[in-house]
Amino acid sequence: MLANPHSVLLYWGSDLLVLFNDASLPILGEKQEWALGQPFGVVWSEVWEDFRPLMEEVMAGKALYFEDQAIPIAGRPTRPIGWFTYSYTPLRDESGRVQGVFCVATETTEKVIADKSLVESMDEGFVVFETLYDEGRAYDFRYLATNPAFEAQLGATVPLGGTVRDVFPDIERNWIEIFGQVMSTGRSSRFTQELASQGKWYDCFAFRYGAENSTRLGLLFRDVTQARLVEQELAQASRRKDEFLAMLAHELRNPLAPIAAGASLLEMVSGDAERVKKTGAVIARQVRHMTGLVDDLLDVSRVTRGEVNLNLSEVDLHQVLLESIEQVRPLLKARGHEFTLDAPPLAALVDGDQKRLVQTFSNLLINAAK
Repeated sequence: MLANPHSVLLYWGSDLLVLFNDASLPILGEKQEWALGQPFGVVWSEVWEDFRPLMEEVMAGKALYFEDQAIPIAGRPTRPIGWFTYSYTPLRDESGRVQGVFCVATETTEKVIADKSLVESMDEGFVVFETLYDEGRAYDFRYLATNPAFEAQLGATVPLGGTVRDVFPDIERNWIEIFGQVMSTGRSSRFTQELASQGKWYDCFAFRYGAENSTRLGLLFRDVTQARLVEQELAQASRRKDEFLAMLAHELRNPLAPIAAGASLLEMVSGDAERVKKTGAVIARQVRHMTGLVDDLLDVSRVTRGEVNLNLSEVDLHQVLLESIEQVRPLLKARGHEFTLDAPPLAALVDGDQKRLVQTFSNLLINAAK
């Protein structure tokens, strides 16, 4: 293992503790200072969830082989994504039991990047920029190369040799700042950003392209405008739903007080036919009101839109007030309030929604009583 010119890593024991040879140092990058003897899931935490099933297969006795696989690797700021050809072989003890994993790896990043057919086959837009500096600070980026998906994802044609600011003079400052930070630090950046002049959103991965001192910037991107709009619509629908349900939950409590009071009264005045009749009418009205509210709740499309429909008709405002007071009377009594209604003897006809008006006046009275 130690003398092998290829990168060789051993993952040993149930925790898959990491051992490696000198040829593995370029893969480990900054991790080489502390990775020896640490668990696989700690050293390669950025890919552990994807590699866990593979490790389980090998520990179960199966050998695996992969060719030119793209793997994101933390700890390598100048090359955060690498392509590798590698194999996993079960390591067995004297009894034949699998005790670990033997990995031989060869990085093929340069070959893959140079493979034009791979770049051209990608669905994502791909562009290579030359960074333009002013007093050591990146201020613009010149288009050097693109793939066929570039124009489809961008929705625009750009001339090679032109710059980002030439093509998009009103580009948001964030774009230039993110690109400049990638080039100054050598660390890649994954971000979602709006290009307002195009009215689109893009999911992007920017990275230094080439060696550590390279002045070139690579950018992979995909148009996610539609997904962004759907996400915003879902968030808005969810917010409307929550507001609508909160309103209904509040309103459903109001008729319960007179229904409960009426039921208690029926128990006490069972011999008084007139009072029983009036109390029964109160309960019936409040049950109808609650039934209407439940119907609102069951109207799923309206809940999603957060809308309240108005059923307009000729309504006696006097009757609306009486029903509203009926809902609030148990609370008024419980709080020891004295309530007086001063209303004209004749009907006060308005064009309105009786159920919504009852809700409105009963809420005003409940708030006043509290």
